[in-house]
Amino acid sequence: MRWRWIPILLLLQLCLSGCPKRDTGEINVDEIQKAVDSVEDHLKAMRVALKAKNLGDAEDQYEDATEIMEDNQAQLAAYPELGLLKEKVHEAESDLCYGFVSISLAQFFDAIRQKIVSGARSKLKIARREFERCKPKIESRDDFVALQMNLDTAPQSLKDLEKELLRDTWLKEIAGVKKDARAGIQAITKKLTSLRKQPNQKELALEIDLDIKSVRGSISGDREYSEDPEWLSVAGTVTGELQELDNQRAGLVRRGKILWTVKEVLPRCPGWSPWV
Repeated sequence: MRWRWIPILLLLQLCLSGCPKRDTGEINVDEIQKAVDSVEDHLKAMRVALKAKNLGDAEDQYEDATEIMEDNQAQLAAYPELGLLKEKVHEAESDLCYGFVSISLAQFFDAIRQKIVSGARSKLKIARREFERCKPKIESRDDFVALQMNLDTAPQSLKDLEKELLRDTWLKEIAGVKKDARAGIQAITKKLTSLRKQPNQKELALEIDLDIKSVRGSISGDREYSEDPEWLSVAGTVTGELQELDNQRAGLVRRGKILWTVKEVLPRCPGWSPWV
């Protein structure tokens, strides 16, 4: 009977010594903790980058964290607080998305304050794009409504800046017209002084008439700032002064004609005497 067990014992010995080792499925606690720490470190670095408004670095840190999660998912399955870790990663995704919108929007308002229209327009475009991309990930946040309200008011802020800068251009042009008109009025006033001393100067009177018409023409016509208060003030003042100068010119012309008549025409009339 003893010999009947020999083959069985030999077979067991061969299996124990020669069969390949199988995966025992042992949990490596150190490796698991190392992966968890690495994920949390990247998430922490992501938030530091967001605080520094470095979106590129923040996105890289988040992607590194999710890559570690994927590469170690088998081991992390045994991590007791895996649900909490996943929640942290999900929250980080929301923070990152929110950062892409809020930081771009903050940069938009910075450009508005610096009066950089092109920069503001570019940042607003980015903020809108990121908002549409991230909306499903951030709309449950407590600060979502405030973010959306700021984004909704941004276009009006851009329009107001464009209008302000346009008026700055208008004011410069108005100042130029005013300066030229003032110079023209001074020249006309000087000529009127000469005409007043000697009214019988037909050529000078005609020259003054043309000068008045020229200055008046410089403030006439439709302009894109025709209703601007500054322009209405300048145009009204110049028009009034020109009218006064034109009245003086007309009075001096009449006086000159009388003097010319007295000097040139009446002496030729038979029986005329200045003493009659």
